[in-house]
Amino acid sequence: MKCWWICLLVVTSAKAQVMYDSYTMSIASADVCSGRGTYLGRNPASIAEQQNLMIGVSQLMPFGISGLSTNTFFLSGKVKKQGYSFDYSQQGIEGYKEHLASLTAGMQLNQNLSLGVKIVSAAVFISEETTQLKYRVELGIVERFGNKLSAGIHLKLRTSKSIEVFQNTALSMGLCYLLDSKLPFYVSVEMSELGPTRIRAGMEYLIGKALAVRIGWNNKDAALSSGIYYRFKKYNIEMSTNYHNRLGLSYGVGMGIQFID
Repeated sequence: MKCWWICLLVVTSAKAQVMYDSYTMSIASADVCSGRGTYLGRNPASIAEQQNLMIGVSQLMPFGISGLSTNTFFLSGKVKKQGYSFDYSQQGIEGYKEHLASLTAGMQLNQNLSLGVKIVSAAVFISEETTQLKYRVELGIVERFGNKLSAGIHLKLRTSKSIEVFQNTALSMGLCYLLDSKLPFYVSVEMSELGPTRIRAGMEYLIGKALAVRIGWNNKDAALSSGIYYRFKKYNIEMSTNYHNRLGLSYGVGMGIQFID
């Protein structure tokens, strides 16, 4: 007999922290402003920063259990002045599978202001039950104030009467401040229909152009997150860990290719 409650807790925890890739795990989902990582769980306005074609994959292993892994693929790029991304993620155990796909589009209205929109669909397959199909709409905005400060707003809109993990209206607001040109600091606040307000913070230290180390924190499920990023020519790889105060350590790894024009 499968431990369904474990699967439900894992899925709920992962969604609450908006983690689908190694970058967001390492920064504790605190970044609401920049265009890094996959866009499935990100502010859609951040896609406006996209300059080149990117292809990447990521795998998260919640609490060190390989059978509960989250596998994500993304393809993003820019057409004229607009950024686009397609993301796909699969997670679950035998007898319970969840498939998510998103299409993100965003553009810069001017040098400092970006807007974005995203449609996310979910298909849930449960043994001996009817497949569940759902979708939601997300909106985002990013504004820059000078060279050091950026602010972002990410709104998820529920499209059904029922309130659940996937279908709940949530608002995230965040800031990015450059303590130094190589040291961005992120902080965000998320309010949703499902639970208490979540506060997240993260920091990244850039070592040259090829290496970065990251650390993150949130006030609810995960005490600390950390990660490392390395880039070699057009390839990049990143690894991350996340500590849940009840369920222990999770791990993540991601790889990507950037096709520079």
